[in-house]
Amino acid sequence: MKRWIITLLVVVIAGIVGLATYLYLHRTPPMIFLPNGTVIYDVRSTDYYAQSHVVTAQSLPLSDLQHGVLPTDPKSTTIAIYGTSERDSSQAAAILKKAGYTHIIDMKDLAGTAYYGLSIVQ
Repeated sequence: MKRWIITLLVVVIAGIVGLATYLYLHRTPPMIFLPNGTVIYDVRSTDYYAQSHVVTAQSLPLSDLQHGVLPTDPKSTTIAIYGTSERDSSQAAAILKKAGYTHIIDMKDLAGTAYYGLSIVQ
């Protein structure tokens, strides 16, 4: 009888730990809201932009940024960017910061824009 109760307790505890782990790993991340007036730039290639992009995003390929093409927005504008990867978007953010833009939000990639509740055009 004692052995049966111990076995049952072990199974219940393992189930609770398993459920807690599952819920932790599958939790919904908190929604992040962009400040009003934020301008969104897609720094992927124009081909990727044509395939899908955030509804309000403007195309500004990383290659253009690397060749000196900058947004015409005031330097104090909040700019949100995303690329094909975190590496691309961080390079774009560095270029913009070096050019004097002070409010840069790096959303990493197109999938990362979901954390901001942004709709995507396919």
